[in-house]
Order: sequence, then C-alpha cells, then structure tokens
Amino acid sequence: QSGYGATDWRKAAAKCGKAIVAANQAITVIVEGVENYKGDNYWWGGNLEGVHDAPITEIPSANLWYSVHEYGPEVYNQPWFTAASFPNNLKDIWDQKFWFVHKQGIAPLFVGEFGIKEASAADPSSAPYKWLTTFMAYVGGQASWTFWSLNPNSGDTEGILKDDWVTVNQAKYNLIKPYLAP
Repeated sequence: QSGYGATDWRKAAAKCGKAIVAANQAITVIVEGVENYKGDNYWWGGNLEGVHDAPITEIPSANLWYSVHEYGPEVYNQPWFTAASFPNNLKDIWDQKFWFVHKQGIAPLFVGEFGIKEASAADPSSAPYKWLTTFMAYVGGQASWTFWSLNPNSGDTEGILKDDWVTVNQAKYNLIKPYLAP
C-alpha cells in the first residue's frame, strides 16, 4: 500500500516470494492478508482488499496462493455478529474482504485459521455455530483450509482434541467432516 514505506506488506511479500521461487520453482508461496487496508479493519491476517488495487504479479501465478484467517464471535464479538441480518450478512463481508480472490480466479485461497469452542459446536442456536456452519457452507468445499487447532490448549477456540490430547471433539469434527478432502 502506498504511503507505508518500509512497512509495505505487498512489496515485502512480493520481494520475498520472488526470491524464494527463484531458488526453487516448485515452491508455493502463501501470502497472508493484513488487518487494516486504507482504514478498513478486519481480522488480523484476514483482509485481502489490497489485492483489488495491487495484486502480487512478481510471483508466477502457478506459485502464488493468498491466505486469510477468519474468526467467529468467540474471538471477538464484531458488530456483524449481532446485526439483525446475521448470519445472512456474512457472505457479503467475506466477498469484500477476501473471497473475491477465489470468485474472480485471482489465485487459490487458503484459509489458514478458523475454529470454534466445544460448547458452541454442540449448540446450533449459538452465534458461533451459525457463523461456522455458514462459513463452511460458503467456503469449506471450495478453498483449502486448516482448522484451528488440533491441540486443546488454544484459548480462543480450544481444539479438535479434548483436554486428554487423544479424544476427538465429535461436535467440532461433525461440523467440518462434510468438507474434508476425500
């Protein structure tokens, strides 16, 4: 983004990615979003709006993926989670912040982090459950993703594994299972 000088994320990502691909043309470079673009805040790592204005062209398209983080109200209760139109308002937000990269065929999109707590995963009436099931129905079958987290000690979302580090949290697993790669 212009005006950021030494902290221009696009320029840094392009420079590093170009050097990495020059060393190994089989590498996929994954460039994560930012939190703030031109005063528009979103989740840390979740905002790719800058790709509209200045996509990374220095990295061959065969080697470039973009990545985002997407969170529900358990991480922070953003205003869109309490809007009268929730959860129907989410698709427009995702389209604006990052999903356009996929829809417009700009590059593959990798959702590097999202999750939900155990109690919410078992409660279809909860806002986090509605957020996650809407997100997975919209993105889960079309993008690559990783669930945050496997280990149970994530303070924001807990894990797929329960506190014994062995037993699978079935409620969480059931929500993502339909979207797992075969």
